[in-house]
Amino acid sequence: MLEFLPSMPEMTDEVLAWRPRGYREYFQHSPLPGAREAARRYEKVDPTLRARFESLLNRLNDIALLAQSRVVQEMNGPNFPESIAEPCEATAEAMRAGLAYVARLINEGPIGAHPTKRSEGTKTPSKKQRKPSHG
Repeated sequence: MLEFLPSMPEMTDEVLAWRPRGYREYFQHSPLPGAREAARRYEKVDPTLRARFESLLNRLNDIALLAQSRVVQEMNGPNFPESIAEPCEATAEAMRAGLAYVARLINEGPIGAHPTKRSEGTKTPSKKQRKPSHG
């Protein structure tokens, strides 16, 4: 929502009403199918991985809360909503990067925990090893 706020200032109240929730709390209140099972499985995740995941989510929440405070500072100013365009875009970029990292952590585990295919011997051949192309 922050990303759209400069062009849709009518969303200001909704942006400011947002509050962070932990992963457990989210699934406890979620109407999504499988939410209870997800919460049960989350409790079985390796504690080190879970701590890393929660740390990342806390950082994302901090980024969003800082953006909210910037909106509050600017919302009664003469240049609102233009004055928040750049900070909102920067926040959106930081959130996308953080969420991509969270997705990678969920899907692949901690960085360095599993060897990649390249490190398992499927390296790309060097130019000298490649066969010449004909065409």
